[in-house]
Amino acid sequence: MIILYAVLVLLVLYIIFAVGPAAVIYHKIFSRKSLSEELGRRELIGTRYEPYMDELLDAERYVKSLSRRQISITARDGVVLRGEYADNNSCKTVIFCHGYRGYPIGNFCAQARDLYRAGFNLLFITQRGHGDSGGKRVGLGIIEQYDILSWIDYEGKKENIEEILLFGSSMGSSAIAYSSDKIKSEKVKGMVIDCGFSCTGKQLVYESANRKIPPFLVMPIIRLIAKIELGEDIYVSACESLKKTKIPALFFHGTTDKTVPIESGIENYNACASDKKFVSVDGAEHLTAYVAGGTEAKNELKEFINKNFK
Repeated sequence: MIILYAVLVLLVLYIIFAVGPAAVIYHKIFSRKSLSEELGRRELIGTRYEPYMDELLDAERYVKSLSRRQISITARDGVVLRGEYADNNSCKTVIFCHGYRGYPIGNFCAQARDLYRAGFNLLFITQRGHGDSGGKRVGLGIIEQYDILSWIDYEGKKENIEEILLFGSSMGSSAIAYSSDKIKSEKVKGMVIDCGFSCTGKQLVYESANRKIPPFLVMPIIRLIAKIELGEDIYVSACESLKKTKIPALFFHGTTDKTVPIESGIENYNACASDKKFVSVDGAEHLTAYVAGGTEAKNELKEFINKNFK
């Protein structure tokens, strides 16, 4: 009887200190996210973007001055996804895949400006579970990988489109990495993976530890809930996909990224089986490698484009 009571007490404690918190954390992480509409000087002051504020704001104004139209597609599971398209009358399109809670144009304003000037059409997708795209949950890359395939189908079916570049940041990069072995379209000529994590589950473990939440208590429950609700194992590594990809890849990562450590980016790079290059930007924090890298980073992107696109 004493043993039974002890087991019951342990069970109650586990529910209180593990199952309950894990369910709350899961809901907070994977629930729908709203998006801001634009960058602002006030919002950038005091953040990691402040040193590059003038360039970012100028680049955003440039992109927003372009004629853009709203588009929508239906994902493979029936979810309606939204995006914005800036037509450059080109046979080349870059599909931008933003990060967790990222504002699409804000995530890529400098890159979009440079690639538009280089002759690309711009397609800014809004990830599922974000903004005006559908979906009850954010997938942290493991679901979004299939959405990327749908966006490639959408753009690749256009007769005038001959080449597609995938460009991701953070979660968007990881989604591209996860999808990299499933892309069948020969029009996809390259992918840029900026500060992407190698595994959704490992990234959540890292985040939990940083927040002083014992991963061993909550992660098994979060993994189980995700498996039931999302139908995917969050511990499957994007490296397994990259090991089978043939798409040329350019990796960017900041050496002082505290959100996604550079070791995670290196892990992706080492696994990648295609022609590849890794660009580490000294002192760059999360999502800032391209602008922090200055002329050198821009030249790396130009070299990648010249090598893999007409």
